[in-house]
Amino acid sequence: MGHDSVNKQYVTAKALCQRDGRVLVVRDKKGRWELPGGKVSFGEEPQEALVRELEEELGWKSAVCGNPNAVFSFLVSLQGTNYHYIVVVFQCSAGDSISLSSEHNEARWVTAEEAGALDMRKEYYTVISGALSSPSR
Repeated sequence: MGHDSVNKQYVTAKALCQRDGRVLVVRDKKGRWELPGGKVSFGEEPQEALVRELEEELGWKSAVCGNPNAVFSFLVSLQGTNYHYIVVVFQCSAGDSISLSSEHNEARWVTAEEAGALDMRKEYYTVISGALSSPSR
């Protein structure tokens, strides 16, 4: 391998689950907080990917995911590879109880103020605070 960097692009589907003025966030192994969800596999519908990921990550059976709520992207460079993540956030219904997978070590229902104090990408915070400040439909 030369010293040319490699570019990879991923689409990830994330869930915006709201309950009692709070949004569900999960903490990854590195200690950063995010919305639950994950990569969309080749040929997979984003909503189907999200339903699958919510079952894997939270133990929720057949979550209901609605329309996209937000889209943002970010770049991460790691050991010569540039990763471009395109994140599509869907409004989702919440399951009853949470059974975390090994991908995350904590789940928390947070207010916008609490989310602002957590270590997370600013884009996640923007989505969460925007959702919580708009009147519930």
